[in-house]
Amino acid sequence: MLITVLFILLAALSFYRRDNGSTVKLVFLLLLIISFFLSFRADFDTYKAFFDHIDSLVTVLASGNFKSFQSEENFEIGYVLLNSFLKIFTDQVAVLYYICNAFVLFVVYIFIKNKSLNIYKLLLTYFMFVFISIQVTILRQAIAIAIFYFSIRYLVKREFWRYLLCIVAASLFHRTAMFLLLLYFLVKRTYSTRFLLILFFVGMLIFVQIIPFSALGAFESITQYLLPSIGNKLAYYIFQNKNLEAPARFTQGIFENVGIFFLLLWIRRTLIKKELYSAFMNICFNLSLLYIFIYIYLFDLITFTYRINYYFIFFKFFLIVKFIETMESKEHRFIGNVTLISYCAIMLTIRLIQGY
Repeated sequence: MLITVLFILLAALSFYRRDNGSTVKLVFLLLLIISFFLSFRADFDTYKAFFDHIDSLVTVLASGNFKSFQSEENFEIGYVLLNSFLKIFTDQVAVLYYICNAFVLFVVYIFIKNKSLNIYKLLLTYFMFVFISIQVTILRQAIAIAIFYFSIRYLVKREFWRYLLCIVAASLFHRTAMFLLLLYFLVKRTYSTRFLLILFFVGMLIFVQIIPFSALGAFESITQYLLPSIGNKLAYYIFQNKNLEAPARFTQGIFENVGIFFLLLWIRRTLIKKELYSAFMNICFNLSLLYIFIYIYLFDLITFTYRINYYFIFFKFFLIVKFIETMESKEHRFIGNVTLISYCAIMLTIRLIQGY
């Protein structure tokens, strides 16, 4: 019920082209409140057990006994220290969830508020594709994703050491973030449409298994050379579904990604013609296509592809919202907005049926 009400509110606000600062802050406050009711799902029992088990940082430092830092889940040190620090002040795991969600929402607010785009459209898509299914369910990676959002400014400005520092910080909360370091060398370039089409059609041939390809061997070689504390956890994400029956390929996901691929190519071409294709938009475009390429090239590594693509899922909407906002006529903007809301509504219906 809460999800549906907030979705309707954001959908209605998305028709307003002028952002009201007070309204935006109120929406973020509502998101924070709602996060309290949605967070107690998925990994909550595991996180609660660890929070109850760990000693406060004061106790640990005073005794020199770090045994409580250990767990079967082998949590990252950043998350462990956060739990131990908060344990100084409270025994309630709900406080941990509130603080983490407040941090994530604050970073998201900083990330999107100065992008010269309709913030309500961006919030609608963030709510649908990140907040519901990621932020309130997988706490550690939500923190890592927020830090990655913050690091985008350093990708745009080409400040390697600051970007590296952000990725290291994100990796302290979720190990998958270490792969994001490679983005510094990939996403700044403007790739030709021909090159992208070749990558896409080769990927589709691999996806439908006309070209035999498996990434399992390569990833097995990589993880064995990493430190055990890192390699073992990454191996869990990469090979978790290795021995399971292969998932169905021709589902909603592949058709959705094919459509979005060609839509993004069209949007890029349009924005370039209008001289509205900035360095930030180019990074958003490349991250969005990376999401699609990971999906089709590494489809069999289900858990890994999901975990990596969580970092990129939001970026295509910056392009889509920019495209809608720059339409010349009010009628076209209205149709574009209705189309975006309809797409979000369909996805919300699917997620509610599936239990999001």
